Amino acid sequence: PLRPIRHREYRLLIASGSASLLADGLWLVALVWQVIGSGGGPSDLSVVAAATSLGLVVAVLMGGVAADRFPKRAVLLGVEAVRTAVPVATGVLALAGGLQVWSLAALAFVVGAAGGFYYPTWSAVVPALLPADELLAANGIEGMLRPLAQQAAGPALAGLLVAVFSPQVALLGAGVVYLGALLPLLAMRPVPGPTTQSRDAAEPSIRRQLAEVFAYLFRTGWLFATLAFAILYVLVVMGPIEVLLPFAVRDRVGAGPAALSLVLAAYGVGCAVGALLVSATR
Repeated sequence: PLRPIRHREYRLLIASGSASLLADGLWLVALVWQVIGSGGGPSDLSVVAAATSLGLVVAVLMGGVAADRFPKRAVLLGVEAVRTAVPVATGVLALAGGLQVWSLAALAFVVGAAGGFYYPTWSAVVPALLPADELLAANGIEGMLRPLAQQAAGPALAGLLVAVFSPQVALLGAGVVYLGALLPLLAMRPVPGPTTQSRDAAEPSIRRQLAEVFAYLFRTGWLFATLAFAILYVLVVMGPIEVLLPFAVRDRVGAGPAALSLVLAAYGVGCAVGALLVSATR
């Protein structure tokens, strides 16, 4: 299961990805407590959360095009640079008292859009770095890291920073951790890809490429069904939980950031255990 780690470039990539997932969890929980600390309610938090998701949805198709057309390492570097700058700017504005719900939503939209470029590019980089017989093991590594880093360790760190310091410090911390995700990418060699001549000869226009994506999506039943299920699940299950859980912890339990981080960390550990059980029984 750990065979991919023997490749230097993959080690650097997974180190960057681990830090990025940790920063994702830190950023999301820091946003929650920044909204609550500013006197916002569930409707305000839903606006910010929706802005993040909207940015991701709007950008993800263009992210796939960018992963095909531009150097993949450069795309990842650009994403992490944006995701370093935005949380730092958010923390500074929050410390200065210059944040309102609309501005927080706009900043969250930018981070979500950066994620829309990140995930397709990551998915394209891994097969370029590893032999085909190690891709399943790489999926297993990512399947374990995502819940542990993004859903457990990131929220736990955010809760600690908010409880000891403030949401503003947690936002600044997210920027610092995103910077930590950028550094291993700088040490990576350029990711192998098609030559310029072959790419220019075969590459369709952006409009045609997007049209082909939609056509493939609608004619591939299992892919369309999976996407529709994921959208519905996020809409009716995960979205309400993410927005209402912080207020349930605060208003019904009478607890604060540490308790919310504990609940989210338990969820992340549960996801990791579930992923391990599924992979062990396949």
